[in-house]
Amino acid sequence: MVWTWRSFARTVTLTFLPALIASRSTGAASCDGPSGPHLNGQRAGNGGYYISFSGDPAQPGDEVSVTVSGTSPFKGFLLKTSRGNFSAIPRDTAHKWCGDAHRAVTHSNSLPKLSFTASLTIPADGTFDIYLNLFVVKEINEWFGPITGLLNVQEEAEAPPAGGVALVYMSTMPPTSLPLPPSPPEEPAAAESSSTRLRKYQRLAVTVMLSCGAAHMFHLWT
Repeated sequence: MVWTWRSFARTVTLTFLPALIASRSTGAASCDGPSGPHLNGQRAGNGGYYISFSGDPAQPGDEVSVTVSGTSPFKGFLLKTSRGNFSAIPRDTAHKWCGDAHRAVTHSNSLPKLSFTASLTIPADGTFDIYLNLFVVKEINEWFGPITGLLNVQEEAEAPPAGGVALVYMSTMPPTSLPLPPSPPEEPAAAESSSTRLRKYQRLAVTVMLSCGAAHMFHLWT
């Protein structure tokens, strides 16, 4: 057999190509999505794969279960989070360094998978949103992504103090004059008795007599 540079290159390629492909089955090579033999395999849409959460909204410091699933099996994936850490991951997966040792999870073999669930620990510092990016490799020449998931993190609202009022609404309208209630009707005066009228007439007669007598005496003196 006569060796030439072309036959030598073909031999080297056939020898190392399975190893190069196998290396991709041990996890994502890049944090930016599938590369290498997958480079031209991107497909539109999400391929029926999606991200779901055990609690949304979550609270700071919570541990939330993040599940990746779909309508058909997949062989590889890369899941990244913008905040928090993947504290617990299932078998057949591994952490991937993407700015932090626990910010991403990827596959550790190319066996078909229907779903997987990882635990995400939420930072304990206020209200914010967490974005998750997912790449799913269905076959070596067919993958989808990035598929985005959004997790809302909100601080628990403080309860109002015991015995207090949470909110007080005050009207800005001017006061309105209200009509006063009607006064009760006056009771009619009681009818005078006959004895009372007789005493009034006697006093009147005495007054007249005294007046006449005083006028007569004044006339005699003058």
